[in-house]
Amino acid sequence: MPEKTQSWRPSIAFVSFQSSDYRILWFGTLGTAHGFWIQNVLFGWLVLQLSDSPFIVGIATALRFIPFSLGPVAGAISDRIDRRRVLQTLVTTQVILSLLSAFLVTTGNINVPLTIALGMSFGTVQAFHFTVRHPYIYDIVGPARAMNGIALNNLAFWGMGIPGSVFGGSLIAWLGADGAFYAMGAGYFLALVLLLSLQTRSTYAIDGNPSMLTNFLGGFRLIKQNRTVAMLFGLVFITEILAFSHFAVLPVFAVDVFGVGAEGLGLMMGLQAFGSLVGLLGLVALGDISYKGKLLLAASAIFGIGLVGFAISPSFLLGLAAITLTGIVMGAFDTLQQTALQLNVSKEERGRAVGIWVLGLGIGPLGHVQVGALAQIITAPAALVINGGSLALIVLVIAAASPRLRRV
Repeated sequence: MPEKTQSWRPSIAFVSFQSSDYRILWFGTLGTAHGFWIQNVLFGWLVLQLSDSPFIVGIATALRFIPFSLGPVAGAISDRIDRRRVLQTLVTTQVILSLLSAFLVTTGNINVPLTIALGMSFGTVQAFHFTVRHPYIYDIVGPARAMNGIALNNLAFWGMGIPGSVFGGSLIAWLGADGAFYAMGAGYFLALVLLLSLQTRSTYAIDGNPSMLTNFLGGFRLIKQNRTVAMLFGLVFITEILAFSHFAVLPVFAVDVFGVGAEGLGLMMGLQAFGSLVGLLGLVALGDISYKGKLLLAASAIFGIGLVGFAISPSFLLGLAAITLTGIVMGAFDTLQQTALQLNVSKEERGRAVGIWVLGLGIGPLGHVQVGALAQIITAPAALVINGGSLALIVLVIAAASPRLRRV
């Protein structure tokens, strides 16, 4: 039974920080998030400048996230290998990729195919990173503090989206793409220095587990046998396709709709990250709530409504307000779905459960292609109105028809 919701007190809101390893991981997240958010601004902008095609931007964004379909593989690895060592290896790889990207841009050897290949490489590492990090948080703080630990970690991730996105957009304008890549690599390097001092080992995930193939197939069995996991996966799938795909057309809004350039793109993404920060602070303040399913459904529906508002905004200022609203519900949605998955499976299945969530992110690129194609055929605002409105209607139908999901 979930614990009763407790009133706001700093000792409750930040209880996970009592663990020294959690503090190390949290500050490491600041470094990796710094790199991720610069990366998010940089790749879309770079592809648009090289191709001058919203459709190619959509394709490139989709291909960057397609490796997230490796989530079940990453989950199987996460349930067998010390997650601490896996995280350290992944961040090392991100440092190397950042330096390679900067070198290619500096020497003038960058083009659309190479940019897409680099984006896919980063996407592969990120897929494993997401899959391993959340079960490792559970390893450190335990089940009673799981939601708090995940929410605070996401707070660090989305909080860095503000300086990371704004700084990334400004770096492109001031120093060019190569300067932005070097700054991205610096964030990953600082995170690596911190993560090398972690002590907590996921020992139960190492000893006595079945084969890697059994673990891998176990992720798909979770969808078949656990109805709660199956419904959560379905909601992730729908929201990824129709809502998170809007990232693919943000560069188009910056250039063709609002005319604000790279700095405006960074500002939009920074305010969206600020909104996620607000949403996560709200979850932290609520404590261990028992109505996670209802909040999850509400966040998904409001996400769609916010995208419609952003698409029809007559000015950049109103667009910023709408994109901030989408950030608020994005942060809440991510944390609630991750927590629900962790709490509805056994401890031996937690890596595979998160792998299923990451698989949902991997299917999401279908939405990037779809929204990019719609933006090319009609307009980017019309494409977001269609996707956002469809999501809100679908989630309302699901909420009315699925009492089990409301009770999660």
